[in-house]
Amino acid sequence: MHKVKGQDFYDQAGIYEQYIQHRGKPDNPNAVIEGPIIEELIGDPAGMDSLDLGCGFGDMGRYLLDQGVKSYIGIDPSEKMIDAARKRISAERVIFETASVESFDWTMNSYDLVMARLVFHYVEDLDAIIKKIHQALKTKGVLIFSVEHPVMTAMMGKQDAGSKKEGWKVAQYFETGPRDHQWMGGTVIKYHRTIATYFQLLTTMGFTVTHLREGEPEAIHFQERSEYERRKNLPRYLIFRAVLDE
Repeated sequence: MHKVKGQDFYDQAGIYEQYIQHRGKPDNPNAVIEGPIIEELIGDPAGMDSLDLGCGFGDMGRYLLDQGVKSYIGIDPSEKMIDAARKRISAERVIFETASVESFDWTMNSYDLVMARLVFHYVEDLDAIIKKIHQALKTKGVLIFSVEHPVMTAMMGKQDAGSKKEGWKVAQYFETGPRDHQWMGGTVIKYHRTIATYFQLLTTMGFTVTHLREGEPEAIHFQERSEYERRKNLPRYLIFRAVLDE
């Protein structure tokens, strides 16, 4: 299977089905590591107009609606993901749209909260997207996003695919740029950036970073103690909460 950009990856034959199976496994890291941190950083979103970039099959949309957001827009470039999201969630204040962050028709000064879970490592020109988010947020609007941790993306394409990782050899860390990641039976292009690169991009664009988390697991979220101990070996995610400066 040839390598593709992130926006085309999940609609390939067999990839979406494998991904759904992966997300349904016990102690899936999205659910037991990244998700609880994201929810903590969101706080109370009641009354907010929200935008979810790379919404997938709608799990964050369900959470935000249950927490009382005023409106919710979820976008994803995968038609299969959007079809699944529409089947799961139907409400007047919900819109799902098949679009990438690059193709989305942004509206200015429209959102209190913008989410991007595990999306930005697929984006080549992240500067342009952060600028659009800056323009689309209301005053004091909040951007929360997660990416695969840079110690992980640094060596993608240099390690054996498919095996559980007890450790990770980090090299070429400061050589930012595209990496070929073999995953779910295919090869997808991801973009490696350092922690400093993300931080400097946000502050240069007029955001104040209020929280930076590295996906430290908590035992309370895991079913298996052995999996919790394994996940403490490596930082799986990098997660930012940033507020738009006045």
